[in-house]
Amino acid sequence: MFRWYRNAHVCIAHLAQSQSLQDLQNEQWFTRGWTLQELLAPWRMKLYGKDWKPLRSPPQHADQ
Repeated sequence: MFRWYRNAHVCIAHLAQSQSLQDLQNEQWFTRGWTLQELLAPWRMKLYGKDWKPLRSPPQHADQ
């Protein structure tokens, strides 16, 4: 399976319990054993919350 994810152009994870990155600590997706390879193997990973909006870090300002 690792090779399968590694060869993927992008891996998409729908995190059905999250609306923001702060919610990730309670996300059931991270309790499954095989999610580590889903998270680490792909060259590009996209995380979507329960409303299918992308989960992203807040923009960083250059002066910080």
